[in-house]
Amino acid sequence: MRIGLDMATFSYEKTVERIILVTGDTDFIPAMKMVRRAGLQIILVQLLIPSRIWSLLPHADIVREVDFSGNQQ
Repeated sequence: MRIGLDMATFSYEKTVERIILVTGDTDFIPAMKMVRRAGLQIILVQLLIPSRIWSLLPHADIVREVDFSGNQQ
């Protein structure tokens, strides 16, 4: 909840231009929507795990994938 409140504060105060969010939690969707409506950019970092959280993707401007499985690309 604290991260969502921080995102809201950044949105209202316009203290940042973009937020980098490392999550797979769909509870962040309302905060992500609010941030984008306020004109800030959302960069979503998803870990390459068996199940990607597809419902987060439409709410991000940029999506980066990180492989922590030990496989080098």
